[in-house]
Amino acid sequence: MDFMSRENTFTIKHTNIVKGIAILMLLWHHLFSSNPNTFDRYVSVFWIKGIPVEVFIGGFCKVCVAIFMFLSGYGLFKSYTAFSQKEKGIKKDSSFIKNRWLKLMSPFWFVYVVFVPLSLFFGTSFLEVYGKNPFHYIADFFGLSYLFYGNTYTMNETWWYMSIIIVLTLLFPLIVKGYKKFPELAVFISIAVCIILPSLKIKDFSVWICPLVIGVFFAHKQLFEKISGVFDTTLKQVLIITVSFILFFYIRMTTSMYTVKVDFLFMLPFILTGFFIIPKIPFIRTVLEQLGKKSGLIFLFHTFIFSKYFQKFTYSFKYSVLIYIIFLAVCVAVAFALDGLMRLTRYQKLFDYLTRSKATKKD
Repeated sequence: MDFMSRENTFTIKHTNIVKGIAILMLLWHHLFSSNPNTFDRYVSVFWIKGIPVEVFIGGFCKVCVAIFMFLSGYGLFKSYTAFSQKEKGIKKDSSFIKNRWLKLMSPFWFVYVVFVPLSLFFGTSFLEVYGKNPFHYIADFFGLSYLFYGNTYTMNETWWYMSIIIVLTLLFPLIVKGYKKFPELAVFISIAVCIILPSLKIKDFSVWICPLVIGVFFAHKQLFEKISGVFDTTLKQVLIITVSFILFFYIRMTTSMYTVKVDFLFMLPFILTGFFIIPKIPFIRTVLEQLGKKSGLIFLFHTFIFSKYFQKFTYSFKYSVLIYIIFLAVCVAVAFALDGLMRLTRYQKLFDYLTRSKATKKD
């Protein structure tokens, strides 16, 4: 069934398109740091008050984390609802948690086994990163290092996201049970927690529970279908997206471009673009959909390439746009190679078997 026949429903294809948008933003955000000591790595398109424009764009691109969290909340709720209809009893939640956890860890462990040993060839020893405490190794291998040590004992500081999403996934049945009692109140509380709590950092749970709960709310209330009913023409859709971008751009600028407190708002025009507009552009739709399918792998390994192993190569292309295009091409090539390797070794077959049950055969 194609996009046009299901244009009022947010499908897995829409999810992949939005993931494709988000991973493009993530790569830009990480390549062009806000640290003044890194400004000489590339030739900027132009500067604004002594700061490369790439840094300003990168600041806004941090909204990609909120987008991924929204998609996680939306997808987890859909999966949990379908799971609950097929499997009953006290084992339902534990089975759901086990399956979703294994789905998270499957690509993570594969990337870990491939990339972490390569550190030895690039001058980074395990002892240098982990020290002599075996728990440091274990925590990082299970994606939980950030929970205990921040970014101190990890091979990849970007994996802080794994710690957040793993915990939220493990707690998801409880989150849903609390949410369903008072849906609107749950959304309000999550927003209040995000905005009101002081000294919020990008890696705080209090920040990311908000877009996740909003994703649950969209799935539960079928808001995409309702929005489609109201904005039922391309003109209306372009208008609402444009107004949203202008409004949330203003809010982001007036609340500081480096905050993530308002990203639960700023993520919406990007998501609506992936829902309304991109599906109507065949080539771009296909590219973003395929990129979205590989976004999980790219997230897991891209930091190794541009920051640890091939930093000089990555920034050797001098011009920021060229650096970005080549880095993106390298990441896509590596992602397809890893995917091929997983298929060749039948690695994924093992996890498909472990997550197979009467409730998840088609999940």
